Amino acid sequence: MKNSVSSVRDAVLWAASFLNKKGINNGRLEAELLMARAMGKNRAAVLACFPDEVPQAVFHKFRQLVEKRGRHFPLQYLTGIQDFMSLPFYVEEGVLVPREDTEVLVETILQLGRSFENILEVGTGSGIIAVSLAKYISGVKITATDISGKALEVARKNAEALGVQERIRFIQADVFRWTPAEKYDLIVSNPPYISREEMRGLQKEVLFEPVEALDGGERGLDFYFRLAELAKEYLVPSGILAVEIGYRQALEVRGIFERAGLTGIEVIQDYAGRDRVVLCKKGKECNCEE
Repeated sequence: MKNSVSSVRDAVLWAASFLNKKGINNGRLEAELLMARAMGKNRAAVLACFPDEVPQAVFHKFRQLVEKRGRHFPLQYLTGIQDFMSLPFYVEEGVLVPREDTEVLVETILQLGRSFENILEVGTGSGIIAVSLAKYISGVKITATDISGKALEVARKNAEALGVQERIRFIQADVFRWTPAEKYDLIVSNPPYISREEMRGLQKEVLFEPVEALDGGERGLDFYFRLAELAKEYLVPSGILAVEIGYRQALEVRGIFERAGLTGIEVIQDYAGRDRVVLCKKGKECNCEE
């Protein structure tokens, strides 16, 4: 396409066609979102100015974004934002892209109806779990760890943008070597859980994301053993461990937690009916909601 077009509409239609040919689903929607990014507007404003001419500088930026997306660079890295739990989160390259599946983990915790006071999140990434829990649980204090300094930088930005930075303490730490200094009534994690075999077959977009946020070891289970250890040692009596899992991992994760002496194990499905979350507790066998 030429370096200029007659209207916003023409630019969006060109981009939609280009993206569709590159195997990108929803090419028209993504083209509109990328134009919004290039123009510094929201999507509704882009649609409203469809008849307008595109300034040269805007089209140049738009074309760069579209061509990058055509190489399957994640859309969220290009737009810089991803909604999660009805909250806008900033994301950038070097940090795991938030997934809708993880909302099931947060919703499950909120539905327990417990007044959690002290929470540990292992592997906070862009901070979506810690920040969401801080927004929706009044007065809670959260310790959020991650091995990546880049991830913690993004997580702090999100905590500040959503006004909960005073209630979240971010710590850069390798969870396999880090020792907590206190006990918690909830430990939560969306750990790396992709097996080495699955890592070799990831879709193109995922290959741009940080490997350390995806690779769960040979069988994808390494982090669950460590989380079980943390739960045994650093949960208060009747404290809860809540984790996201791969949809084929429920049986193995259940076994890890059972062997660690954790009780009340429950598997929760996502909206597609796939196993997605495992809940358990430290203490005598009983319903986690009690």
